[in-house]
This record gives sequence, structure tokens and C-alpha cells, in this order.
Amino acid sequence: KYFTGARLIYDAHELETETIGTRGLRQHVARWMERRLIASVDAMITVSPSILSWYKQRYPKVPISLVRNIPDSCETPITAKPLRTKLDVPDEALLFIYLGGLSQGRGIKTTLKAFQDERVLHHIVFMGSGPLQSVVKHAGETCARIHYLPPVPPAKVLAYAAGADAGICLIEDTCLNYRYCLPNKLFEGLLAGLPVLASDLPDQAEVIRSYKGGWVVPNQLEAITSFLSCLSASEAREIRRDLPRRVCELRWQNEAVELVNLYQRLLVH
Repeated sequence: KYFTGARLIYDAHELETETIGTRGLRQHVARWMERRLIASVDAMITVSPSILSWYKQRYPKVPISLVRNIPDSCETPITAKPLRTKLDVPDEALLFIYLGGLSQGRGIKTTLKAFQDERVLHHIVFMGSGPLQSVVKHAGETCARIHYLPPVPPAKVLAYAAGADAGICLIEDTCLNYRYCLPNKLFEGLLAGLPVLASDLPDQAEVIRSYKGGWVVPNQLEAITSFLSCLSASEAREIRRDLPRRVCELRWQNEAVELVNLYQRLLVH
């Protein structure tokens, strides 16, 4: 910026200094660097209302915009993949789908234990890759209700998701970044027409409740297991029946308007 006179935008995809991987000296340096340099930015972008509020409290002089990480919506009807048939899910059971990275902090081990419980009749398929991939595959070898599929290109995610009955997004409250996050997988589930089971964290819970888009539970094994054991297929299908209409405004095209307006304001001034 100093050498060229360019406008500088701080695009924070997370609560950058408060992530699960930022601890000790690394966190201290990151916080110092952010405080030192943020006075030079002309605008800032972040991805959830709570993260936006956090940054506004610390840097009130910096103009901050909210641009949520919502995927493109399909202009044509989604052709669902026949996952229930492929995975041999019985009629009385729901098929949940987990989308994304198989890593720590995303409730994967707790989710596996819940679906392994004999009280739970529903099935779950994990579609993704990561450090916990072998853990998921091993659980699938010992429990017929747990399945694994490799990741697919982004353009195909919604079609695969639509082949399930419900989404799942159980982020763990292990750092401020996770507490305030709005994961892409939450929106992918809703845009695929799925009710989503989400952690009782501020921004995720607000989305689920505002759009009547599923259920919110504490990210604790007994709470998740108890909920799943009582959930009927008819209840989930009733929520799903009118869901596409309720979430029709959740589309990247709407988020992009804020982004384009921000760039235009900076270019004009």
C-alpha cells in the first residue's frame, strides 16, 4: 500500500488470532501484528455477525463488512444422488450427511459415538477427507449405520447432499473462532434442502432458528445421542417439506452485492 497507493482490504476468513491452531508465542505475535497493521487498512471483510462484532469492539475505526461464506445456489433444480439406495438405508431411518474436512474440532468423534449407540437407528455418511478419515472408515467397518464416501468436486456437493435426509454440523466450542463460526457446510446442507443438526453456538443457532432449518443441540455425547434416538423420520421430512422456500435468500449472489459495493466505494474514494 505504501509503495503503490493501493487500497488495502483485510479479508478475515476466520477470527484470525483466535483459532484452534494459534497458541502461545504464535498467538502473541499474531495479535501484536494485527494491532500494529490494522490502522493501515481501508476496509475489512469477515464471515459471521459475531466475528464482525468482535472486530468492531477492538478496532472501532475500521469499516467492517459482513460477507458470509455461502455457496452458489443452483439456478436449476438439484438432481439428488440416490445415496439412501446406495448405502442401503432402511425406510424408517434418516440418512445424515457430514460434509467437509475430517479433522479435530468438528465433533466427528462424538458424532461417531452417538451413531454407534444402539438407541440410534439413523445412519450417517461422512463425505470428505482429512486426518480423521481412517477413524471414520474404521467406525464404518464396525457399525453398519456409519458410511464413508470420498470428497467430490464443489459443483457436485449439493447433489450428493440432497440425496441424504439431514445435514450435521457439530463444531466444538474449543476456541473463539469455532464458537463464532458460520461453516460453509451449514449453508450447503440448507441449500440442498436438508434440515441441519447444529451445535448450540451463537451464529449457527441463529441461522437454524431464524429459518426453521433444523435442530440445535449442545455438543455433548449424551445430548446428541438422546436427540437422535428420539428423532422420527416424519419430523425431519416435515421440516424439509418447505425448506427451499424458507432459505431462498441464502445465496452467494446476495453476499456478493456487499462485496462489490465495498470495492466500488473504495475505488470512488
